[in-house]
Amino acid sequence: MNVNTNLIPALRRVAARGALLLLFAGAAGCAHCPLCGAPWGGDAPAPAETVGPARAVVRGSAITLERVTLLPTYRFVVRMVDLTSGATVAERSESGVSSFPWTFELEYSTGALLPKRSYGLIAELRAGEEVLFRTDTQYPVAAGHDAQVGEMILVRRR
Repeated sequence: MNVNTNLIPALRRVAARGALLLLFAGAAGCAHCPLCGAPWGGDAPAPAETVGPARAVVRGSAITLERVTLLPTYRFVVRMVDLTSGATVAERSESGVSSFPWTFELEYSTGALLPKRSYGLIAELRAGEEVLFRTDTQYPVAAGHDAQVGEMILVRRR
């Protein structure tokens, strides 16, 4: 194996300078993790408290493009879901709706939201537990504060 003999002393100088730099940074009180800011060997800092209301409301409406006779036993369900995991964050159900468009207000806890996640709404028209109509897309929500999603379109489940 042919190694450049000039390279070895240069690598030693770089390693020595790096060790000195770490020593001086520790002596100067800079011994903190560059990722989370916690002292080396210490616990990570507590997460910052969320700013804003503890509860928020999403408003919108739902329609179908087909003519539907709404029976008193039908119920509308709207859910806010985490688009990453599919978990339901909030849900509202209402029976006895007699006509379209069905307008709704879905209140949810902002504390239930995870950072850096996307959230959306799904609406359904149900007869008992059977889903008759459902949105074919998840309508995105600007979560964390009051929002308006507009008109959601329900399509027949086949």
